[in-house]
Parts: sequence; C-alpha cells; structure tokens
Amino acid sequence: GEARYQALVDYAAAHDLDLSESVAYAHSASDLPMLEAVGFPVAVNPETRLAGIARKRGWLVEDFQKSPGMHRSPLPLAPMRTVGTTR
Repeated sequence: GEARYQALVDYAAAHDLDLSESVAYAHSASDLPMLEAVGFPVAVNPETRLAGIARKRGWLVEDFQKSPGMHRSPLPLAPMRTVGTTR
C-alpha cells in the first residue's frame, strides 16, 4: 500500500504529472493512500472494506466477478496462419 503510493508520487513528480487528473485502481484497502492521491480512484473487484469506503466516498466501484452458476468458456483456438508468400 504505502510503497505503491510512494512509487506513484515519485513517478508523477519525475514526469510532471498532475495526480488530481490521474486514475488509480485497486482491490484492497491497503491501497487507500494511493487511491486518495488521485483525482479518479476506482475500486476494482474490491474486498469488503474497500467497497464500503469507496461507496461512501462516491468513488467508482467496478465488480468483474463472474455471476453465480456461470461458467467461463475457453477462448476458441485457431491454427496459426502465415501471412505473406514463401519462395
């Protein structure tokens, strides 16, 4: 958490970035310092504590967990094709 925050602040300073115009996303409340440092924090598949904090603060909460009873289909595989000509 704190290390990610410091890395974000250091990177922004080194590249002259305005954190109030930046986005950060996390799933854990341990990343609160990083989320609080940006203008657009997003809680993605958040743990319970972060979900509650994010909702209270009006932050965007994205939940990409699969629905109960839903199964994931594997991606279809296709044979690799060569593009171009051979001599």
